[in-house]
Amino acid sequence: MTINLVGELPTLNQYINAERTNRFMAAKMKKDAEKDLLWQLKAYKFRLEGKYRFHFTWYRKNSRTDPDNICAARKFVMDSLVKSGVLLDDKWKHVKGFSDEFEVSNDTGIKIEIVEV
Repeated sequence: MTINLVGELPTLNQYINAERTNRFMAAKMKKDAEKDLLWQLKAYKFRLEGKYRFHFTWYRKNSRTDPDNICAARKFVMDSLVKSGVLLDDKWKHVKGFSDEFEVSNDTGIKIEIVEV
C-alpha cells in the first residue's frame, strides 16, 4: 500500500525552537500539522490492523535541511495515521520498523510505502 501526502511538515529544529519559545506554540505547530495530514488521509479508506514496516520518501525543494531534521516529522505522520483510523495503533504490536530516503523535487511531500510483515 502507498500513501501520498503533499506539502512540508515542520522540521525538528523548527519544533524545538517553537518549544523553547513557548510550549503552547509547539503544541499548536503539531496540532496544525496533524490537522493538515488528517484532511489528506480522509481519502484513504483502508485500515491497517497487522504488523507493518513503513518506508518514507521525503520530497523537498532543495537539500539544505539535514535528513534527520526532516524525518523527525514522522511522529506527526504516525500520530495522524492513528487519529485518522488508517492505522490501528502505532505501538510495537503494529509497527515493525521504519526506513527513510530523501529526494529533491519541485513537488514537496511524503510517499509512505507500507508493507505487512
